[in-house]
Amino acid sequence: MIYKDIMAALYTRLSLLNAEIPIVYQLKRYSPLNGGREPFIRVNLYRNRPERLTMGEGNVSLHKGILQCTITHIPTQADWIKSEGDYLALGEKLVEHFPADLTLWHGAAQVRISQIPELGPIFSEPSQVTLPVSIYWQAGG
Repeated sequence: MIYKDIMAALYTRLSLLNAEIPIVYQLKRYSPLNGGREPFIRVNLYRNRPERLTMGEGNVSLHKGILQCTITHIPTQADWIKSEGDYLALGEKLVEHFPADLTLWHGAAQVRISQIPELGPIFSEPSQVTLPVSIYWQAGG
C-alpha cells in the first residue's frame, strides 16, 4: 500500500498549488472549458524500480519516481498565455511549490522531494503547447 500513500502525499501537496488553472490527474475524466482552449496541468505519477536496502524480515526498500506535471495549452489568438515567459512562470510556480528536501507524509509514507524540480523545454506544435515539469521523489518503506 506504500504507493497509494505516496500518491496521496504528492497529490495532496499539488492540490494546494494556486496556479489558477485546472489540475488533471491521471485516470480522471476532464472536459476543458472554453471549447478546449483553457490551459491545464496534466499529472502523471511514474515509479522506478524500488531498491532493496536491507535483507531479512525487516526488509526496507527505497522507492523513487517522478511526479510529471505537464502544462498543456491549446492556444488561440485570443488566449491569455501569449509568451514563453508566461509558460515558464507557471512552471516556476510548480518548482517553488515542491522545493528540494521537502518532506511530505501520508499514512505509512514519508515522501521526500529529492532534488530541485526540472523545467523541460517548451514544445510548441500547431495543435498545442506543452511544458513538462519533472518533480523527483523518493520514499522509504
